[in-house]
Amino acid sequence: MEGLFSESDKDEIRQSFRLLHDTFGREVFIYKDAKKIIVSSDSTFNSVYGLANNGTQTIQYEPVQRSIKARIIYGKQQNETNFPGTNVGAELSEGQVRITVTKEDYDNFVKGAKRAEVDGEKFIFDSDPRPQGMFGPDYYSFVLRRAQ
Repeated sequence: MEGLFSESDKDEIRQSFRLLHDTFGREVFIYKDAKKIIVSSDSTFNSVYGLANNGTQTIQYEPVQRSIKARIIYGKQQNETNFPGTNVGAELSEGQVRITVTKEDYDNFVKGAKRAEVDGEKFIFDSDPRPQGMFGPDYYSFVLRRAQ
């Protein structure tokens, strides 16, 4: 059975949404847990059993972050009763923000992230990813809350 939209029509619609995302998206920084790097300064150090033979161990943490483009919606002073894409009056309380990222950015980096920086402010991921798109998940949205 033939669908309402041909594949070329679907691609054209996806490109239009991508143009909107690229036009209105702003740079945000996404942070994952830092990589733990253990440096041993003694060749006889055994990492399984600890500091054998008086070996020394240094732990370094390497930050893992990436800058991506996201559409940003801030909650109003008290609440936003018409949360886009819902039929009920979901609310964004003060100090919360919703970001929307592309599927590629979600798959390549955002998945599993814990923190973000939006307009110089630190935020913590406060929701599960919400897929969005007309013909499949092309974007993912998250609600973030301001870090204390």
